[in-house]
Amino acid sequence: TANPSADVNTLDNYEEGTFAWAISPATSGSISMEGGNDLGMYTKIGRVVHIQGRFNIDANSSPSGEVRIALPFTAVDGSEQEGDSAGTIISYNATFTAAYLSLQVLKNTAYMTVVRTISGTAQENVVDDELGTAYFTCQMTYMTG
Repeated sequence: TANPSADVNTLDNYEEGTFAWAISPATSGSISMEGGNDLGMYTKIGRVVHIQGRFNIDANSSPSGEVRIALPFTAVDGSEQEGDSAGTIISYNATFTAAYLSLQVLKNTAYMTVVRTISGTAQENVVDDELGTAYFTCQMTYMTG
């Protein structure tokens, strides 16, 4: 609960709750979540937001473009990339090949993307048609505006 104070050491904003995971393709198509595995948890302390949880993809319909996972709050905007953040994700039953998966939030966005690294190649965003009916566990900490 917000407690406005002139003292810089007083916590002015604390919030925690749940949010519905929403995953969408960047260009077209749709992705549906499995009921019972579609809620994430968040804690917001001041401008810092931490999210975590598991989500299951039930089906997709002609998805096209990078995977976008909605955030409960928009990331901070900045003059450079100081609003960017990285998080962790573990996939189960996904159809893509990757040596390492991570999450990325870019400044002034309300979503995160799944990024993969394959040994000896550059990083690239995972595209929606590679998800199949996978399930994921993830966490991310980022700053809001």
